[in-house]
Amino acid sequence: MNAAISIHQVIPASREVVFDHLTSAGSIPMWFGGPKLTIAQCHIDAKTGGLYRLGVEIDGELRWLSGKFKSADRPDRLMYSFQWDGELDSSSVIILLTSKPDGSTQIQLIHTGFATSTARDAQQFIWQDSLDALTVLSST
Repeated sequence: MNAAISIHQVIPASREVVFDHLTSAGSIPMWFGGPKLTIAQCHIDAKTGGLYRLGVEIDGELRWLSGKFKSADRPDRLMYSFQWDGELDSSSVIILLTSKPDGSTQIQLIHTGFATSTARDAQQFIWQDSLDALTVLSST
């Protein structure tokens, strides 16, 4: 099964600011996972071919999320693999950033390659909480 997530959201900041929040080790812990997850460690080399690795606390347990950037074109687009340690399946994330006339940014997040709809549904909640937190962070 190739279930997918597709989310569109307007962020009240420029594409450059949003892109930097999406790719900064200092910003990622403030938005990824929203209020339900804690990012204990964040290592990121946000360039094409670069790697990232996040230590995510889930229910008191540290789990690792990692991947490789297929594309990192500031401020337009990110494409990267996405895999939780211990899981066989790797999925893919594409994030497209488009400027709006009022100076805000339309973000389109597409996450594909889930093995099951259950895995997709769990990640959908994480992404929505994450983008809501990114919206708050970008408006400060």
